[in-house]
Amino acid sequence: MAAVGLLIIAVSIWLTTSKNDNQTDLREPGLANVLNEEPEQHHRASADQHNGKPSGMDTLHTPAEPAQAGNTVDQTAAASPADPAPDALNAAADTAPRNGASGTAGDVETDSAARSFDNSAVTNAATSDNNPENSAFNQLFDPATATLIAEERFDAFAVASVEVDAAIGHIQIRSHSGSEIIVQIWLAEGLSEQDFNRYYRSEIARSPEKIQAFISNRQQDESWIDQLSRLWNSTEGSTTVRAGIRITIPEGALTSTAKTGAGNIEAAHTGGDINLNTTAGNITLTGLFGRTVAETTAGNIRADALQGTIALRTRAGNIVAENLDANTELRTIAGNISASAVGGTQRMDLESRVGNVSLIVPAQVNGDLRMDGSTVDLHEAFPFEGEREDRFIRGTINGGGPLLRIHSGIGNASLNIPE
Repeated sequence: MAAVGLLIIAVSIWLTTSKNDNQTDLREPGLANVLNEEPEQHHRASADQHNGKPSGMDTLHTPAEPAQAGNTVDQTAAASPADPAPDALNAAADTAPRNGASGTAGDVETDSAARSFDNSAVTNAATSDNNPENSAFNQLFDPATATLIAEERFDAFAVASVEVDAAIGHIQIRSHSGSEIIVQIWLAEGLSEQDFNRYYRSEIARSPEKIQAFISNRQQDESWIDQLSRLWNSTEGSTTVRAGIRITIPEGALTSTAKTGAGNIEAAHTGGDINLNTTAGNITLTGLFGRTVAETTAGNIRADALQGTIALRTRAGNIVAENLDANTELRTIAGNISASAVGGTQRMDLESRVGNVSLIVPAQVNGDLRMDGSTVDLHEAFPFEGEREDRFIRGTINGGGPLLRIHSGIGNASLNIPE
């Protein structure tokens, strides 16, 4: 299965680097059914493509060019095992775990790319507790061992949005009680700034209403095979990401957009619209309020205490979403879904093609119920009226209301009350 995972990751990276013309605008993804869509194409912004800086932006941080003739990277050297830089980039792992999000998403173990990642080097972002200070990002980029290579601070007045676009790197978006927006770029222990700058370019820029941070490949026409050689450790059979971008914003509503080709994304205690996308990595969300859209191609999603409107999607991975008070869409192609809702009735739409789907809501919740699965299980505490068969349930609970849809193509679909 490691070979299958490798192939899936390779295709994802190839899509990332070879189809920039099909850029996906993550700012208006809507709540479309992701299962019927083609895989999204991810465009990686580059300083090279904007004459050294994004259009209309003031560049505040650009690292010194590496000491190489013509500032280019030799592809043979980049892929060579004798080159120390790939070894530094491939020294530890921090992506989706082998057995799903902390093993709590259900009994179906997915044969997917998510199982091919080794996460032994740091605590999995999808399994860390609900305290953001104990998150995987904070552990990997501990100031005692990690290197801060760039930091910029901005007055948040008149700033409407922040944007992160990384070819590779973990991303953290968090809030604080101050009035500044703080942007930091970190390198974990084992990756020197010199090695990082040889292959990647980092940049922090701003316009009057937007703050941006980038990590881009120095060689834009590099083949996906050469890029993969720096991400895949053939000895340990794991992916490695040792660069990270942290955005700290004031409490309140800002629009946040974050994309990475390889890495985990964390977001905690922020408001406004937030749009997150990673090709290979986990997503962890805590205490968000507003409109949240998060998607990973190969990885797990863990969410807690989200409010507003949310759409969480993964193609190969599990979703665990607890204490929701939001209009909710959860989608996975291969993986389990475990969700719980609090407060009043909201629209809930949960779907897995291969995996168990479980929803827990208070017994007094009212809704129009649609359940499908290899088996279906409706708790007896719900006053139900309608049609019930071995593989589907159609009807109402507590007189009807917003849609409660629980669908499993292959697996169990269940609706239960809190213990």
